[in-house]
Amino acid sequence: MPGVLIVCPDAHEGGRLEELFRRAAARCTDEPLECAVCPAPEQSSGWDVCCVDVSGGAHTAETARAANPDAFLILIAPPQLSPMEYLRPSILAAGLLLRPYTDEQAYGLALQALRPSADGQGSFRVETREGAQLVPYRNILYFEAREKKISLVTERGEYWFYDTMDSLEERLPPEFIRCHRGFIVRRDRIARFQLSRGVLHLDNGEPLPVSRTYRTVVKEALV
Repeated sequence: MPGVLIVCPDAHEGGRLEELFRRAAARCTDEPLECAVCPAPEQSSGWDVCCVDVSGGAHTAETARAANPDAFLILIAPPQLSPMEYLRPSILAAGLLLRPYTDEQAYGLALQALRPSADGQGSFRVETREGAQLVPYRNILYFEAREKKISLVTERGEYWFYDTMDSLEERLPPEFIRCHRGFIVRRDRIARFQLSRGVLHLDNGEPLPVSRTYRTVVKEALV
């Protein structure tokens, strides 16, 4: 049974969000949705999705994240609040509703949040100095071995941790492929592959090297 926690001081807005999440859940899964709406953050754990208003400060999101480290976290923020307040490793938000948002935007994020629990997608756990961070697989571009550590790269930034590429390759889901001794890339982010140059290009334009050992793997991933 998927569970959604909505932290919103406006009861009307919270009720509307609950309705949209229930609509999304009916589309994503046959299981009933457990949903709770509250005006302030609580040390409530076990939720799959947390939708949190951060108008009063990022501490609300930090409280929800600390109690629900594996949750898909959606923030509701006013436009005047600086992103530096809530785009931080201790929160690791997966979605943002910037006021004034539409029902369509909220419903779209609800679908994104509930589909992972229905179709088996998940997150990669990174141990950092700030503690454990969960990065949704869909947000990852690639992993790179560098300076005796591994860098997990997303479009918003990177996270560093200690591991080996061989061990990482064994643990990652099949949507990730090895393209070089020092690189593992998400296959659906590969836009094109230049065989003669041994280079692939991500859909954001970034080039990554492809060694001879992994050229066949990359070619097959693009079929």
